[in-house]
Amino acid sequence: MEKCYSPDLDNFSFKIGQYNVKLHLVDTVGEDVYGESVTFPNYKVSVSNKLKGVILLSTILHELIHTMSSVHSLGLNEKQVCAMENALYQFIRDNESFVDMICDK
Repeated sequence: MEKCYSPDLDNFSFKIGQYNVKLHLVDTVGEDVYGESVTFPNYKVSVSNKLKGVILLSTILHELIHTMSSVHSLGLNEKQVCAMENALYQFIRDNESFVDMICDK
């Protein structure tokens, strides 16, 4: 999965519901904090630029799940967000040929 990392990630925009959510790679998010999701008034996800590979992917997934929970009024708590992050990461990892097939098109 390391091959998926790109410096173009900074300022990448995800569409979640009706919102464009900007991804920002930042020097620091907070003490012992590697990512955060802000949903109002400007939808954005900030992730430490020190993260790479699977940790970067997991952190981005984690923060996007927080954003989806807010946008879609799911009310997920931190434990549920972590469980979804792990489930999605495992799906991507365990089905790499499927993900590659989609990414190649």
